[in-house]
Amino acid sequence: MSGTDRGALAGILLSQVGRHPDGSRRWAEADPYLLRHAVQHAVEGGCLDELLADSEFLVYADPATLIPALPGASSPDAVIAATVYRSALEDLRSALPERRRQYLAISGSRVGAQALARRLSRPFGSPALALEPLFSTGSEIKPAVRAVFDDGDFRVYAVAVARTDGRQVVVTTGTDREGYDTIVRFRDLLTGEPTLPPITITGDREHPGRASRYQGVIAVSEVDGAAVVVLRSEGGLVVRSVATGQIVREHPTGEGSCLATGVLAGRAVAALDEEPGILVRDLDTGATVGPVIQTPSERLCSLELGEIGDHPVLVYATHSGRYGDEDPGSTCQVIDLNSGGQIGPAHRCSPRSGTAIARLGLHEGRPVVVVGPQHVHTDMNGERHHPNVEIRDVFTGEERFPAWTQFEGITALAVTLMDGHAVLVAGDGSGAVTVRDLSGGEPYELLRLGVARGWVGDLEIARADGHVLVLAACDDGALRVADLSPSDSGPADPSPGHQIGVESIALARVGGHPVVLSGGHLGDLYRRDARTGSRTARLWHGDLRITDIAVTTIAEHQVAVTGSPRAGVRLHDLASGQPLADYRSPGDDMEWVHSVDVLWMDGQPVIVGAGDGGLVWMWDLLVSCARNPVG
Repeated sequence: MSGTDRGALAGILLSQVGRHPDGSRRWAEADPYLLRHAVQHAVEGGCLDELLADSEFLVYADPATLIPALPGASSPDAVIAATVYRSALEDLRSALPERRRQYLAISGSRVGAQALARRLSRPFGSPALALEPLFSTGSEIKPAVRAVFDDGDFRVYAVAVARTDGRQVVVTTGTDREGYDTIVRFRDLLTGEPTLPPITITGDREHPGRASRYQGVIAVSEVDGAAVVVLRSEGGLVVRSVATGQIVREHPTGEGSCLATGVLAGRAVAALDEEPGILVRDLDTGATVGPVIQTPSERLCSLELGEIGDHPVLVYATHSGRYGDEDPGSTCQVIDLNSGGQIGPAHRCSPRSGTAIARLGLHEGRPVVVVGPQHVHTDMNGERHHPNVEIRDVFTGEERFPAWTQFEGITALAVTLMDGHAVLVAGDGSGAVTVRDLSGGEPYELLRLGVARGWVGDLEIARADGHVLVLAACDDGALRVADLSPSDSGPADPSPGHQIGVESIALARVGGHPVVLSGGHLGDLYRRDARTGSRTARLWHGDLRITDIAVTTIAEHQVAVTGSPRAGVRLHDLASGQPLADYRSPGDDMEWVHSVDVLWMDGQPVIVGAGDGGLVWMWDLLVSCARNPVG
């Protein structure tokens, strides 16, 4: 069928959807077939942009077929709609249409697409939303996220991608909701649809929460010319066909926890840690290939197979087994698999950082090893020691890129090339996935898990339809797919929010205009226009979160009073944002301030504060201001 014919077919199908008097389509009454397949016909007929710009279609369309089509948006309205839809992916897949409308309206406000948010909030011929969003901050919007696959598992351990039958299949291992069994899932990368029924591997029900014998370590390879997924159990290697899920090979091995696959002398091989060191085994026969790689007595914590030129190499990292101040730092080495000899010096990462992940990369034409320590150490004085990520030349050991402090440590690490540049993708203990281009430029956050729970345990890089995709196996039970390729995400001008969280809020007027005050977990206080949400001033309290805000007027000047743990109370000029005075809570230990308010007594303003130990105290604001000026 020609493109013209497909366009005509799409037009005929869409014409079957009735219209309201204002011209909008009655998607609430549309045939279920159209709700599921209209987007596919629109893609084939070249009218996808028209469909995406229809706010009611976003509400009623089947997310399973709509999500894979979002990258095809091209017109400004369609790109914005796609961004709005993506920013609510976590909630849309299982929501009913009316709940989906609420999510999309809030998402539209978050990215600054107010016109779309209003259309969603006030649908023609239907009741308006009971709660219509007026504005929302959008600094946490991650438009790069293309899909979120959530099967209700407790945790996703590992992810790998294999190509079979002309498509890319994502294989994941996760723990079931009860925490006993391991679930192996197979799904199409582009559509998210399962390619095989999930495989359940029974765990140890006498010890709830313990991972099954499949320890969340997987890799992909080929056996007999067909794609396979390799899983490491306590007893050996289990090789399953990606096309059928059936076991095609089983090889007994020694105990260990690391696995990597690659090619050596034209044969598919797997590298494993087992006595007496690191062994490379033929995936077809299970026989060892080449020399045993002798490792120090330290525990192996990272393993990778790669190539430098035409030489197959092995990159591994070991940990001393000591922690805290006694930890000298992990060690990374690169081994030539043909000879078994070490290439270049051993690379040591920062002390007190626990285990590390080591990955091979290419920077400005030179092979490099990237070492990402995993842990943050808190010493006896309560000081947190965050580890450094280092990038060193494989052959000389010299630093090829300035080391940087990775707050919360590295929980997953991947290295790839994009547009000829080395790019690092790292997951950390706070649930963020960040991207750093080694050709320059500031690192940026690609996606973030909810702060309540979760981190990224594994990362995989895949390429599809000209895009570089990052797949993140997450501790909250979801697999997230994000687009690493630069693109115009299409949002308007989102109002930036707080970097982490907000604990306090207050409403006031400045110059007759309504404003919103919000106190963040990092001690930042923002003032916003209540009508538009645009940020008009940024005030500071200290380094700790703002627990409460109160507003009053003194001598015709509006002031804001903020409280914070162990940082007392601060008085701010609301119009200029300048601090006026600081007050410390009673006692040398500076009790925590949990709540503040301003009371007028006998014509004088008084600050009232409440904190730990059942304390409630008061200050005469004018007298204290004269005695405790800031600066």
